[in-house]
Amino acid sequence: MTRESLTLHARMGPPIALAGSVPVVGSLGFYLSWQNQGITFWDSIFMAVITITAVGYGKVYLLGRPGCVWAILVAFTGVGGLFSAFRWH
Repeated sequence: MTRESLTLHARMGPPIALAGSVPVVGSLGFYLSWQNQGITFWDSIFMAVITITAVGYGKVYLLGRPGCVWAILVAFTGVGGLFSAFRWH
């Protein structure tokens, strides 16, 4: 590998890891917060993706206060991660 490619890999690693891990962690958080409502893991993945991408289809289940806070954290972290992953200098 050339020195430039190592620098690129070192620079892009954390944003790509963040952009990849936010949907997984977000899905787990939604799944755990809705576990008593009979949510499927697919529902939690769907909720994480529509929250991160700001599509806004609506809630799959009622969120409650902790779920709303979680959705806000997932949205800010996910959008920030996506922007930083595609930021080139």
